[in-house]
Amino acid sequence: MLQKLLFISTLMVLINAQAFNQKDLDRFDELGICENCNLSDADLSNHDLIGADLAHANLARINFINTRLIKADLYGARLSNAKLTNVVLRYAILRYARLNDADLKEADLRYADLRDAGLRDANLDDADLSGANLSNVNLNSSNLNNAILRETNLSNAFLRNINSIGASFFRAKLSGADLSSANILGADFSYANLQDADLYAANLRGVNFNKANLKRVNLTNANLINTNFSDANLYDANLYGADLRYSDLRFAKFLNVNLEKAIYCHTKMPWGQRDDHCK
Repeated sequence: MLQKLLFISTLMVLINAQAFNQKDLDRFDELGICENCNLSDADLSNHDLIGADLAHANLARINFINTRLIKADLYGARLSNAKLTNVVLRYAILRYARLNDADLKEADLRYADLRDAGLRDANLDDADLSGANLSNVNLNSSNLNNAILRETNLSNAFLRNINSIGASFFRAKLSGADLSSANILGADFSYANLQDADLYAANLRGVNFNKANLKRVNLTNANLINTNFSDANLYDANLYGADLRYSDLRFAKFLNVNLEKAIYCHTKMPWGQRDDHCK
């Protein structure tokens, strides 16, 4: 019985190892072009593949760890479950690429084009996405802890249930983005544009919204304990049921803000301190 199990296990390893098309791999090695080809499960770690053409390629479960793919064309590529730790994808084209469940920890994605890409359940902890375009991207349930998203375009992006503790969204564009139920503890959103964004029930404890545009933002039932709203624009914002204990809103721009059932304790409001719910 044990020998049979070992045989099956070995067979599965061999099958997975040969999942890619050898002719496609040989052609890619020779020309750096593999459009519409199959390189799934291939090991291309520690390679220098600057400017490679992998548009629409099947790259599921590929190993690109420590690989340089600067300015590579990965338009529409399938990269689900890919190993992309410490990969360099600066200026790469990843529009419509599928990166669900991919491991992009510490990846360099600065100025990459990820419009309309799929990144559900992806790991982007400590990744640098500064200046990248992620408009309309699906990042639901992904990890972005300590990620750098300075001046990143996330307009109309899907960011539900993400974990983004300690991340930097400095000057990021998040208009119309869905961040409902996101865990964004201690993140920096200073100067960011979150107009019309949805942060329903999000954990925003200790977040910095200094000079952020929060016009018409939905913060219903959000955790806003110890959050900084100094000089933020909160015109027409919805803070129904939000927990504002120890938050600083002294210099925020207030007009038509819904504060019904909000929770206050040592809360610095534009008109003075509120302690309604202190025990």
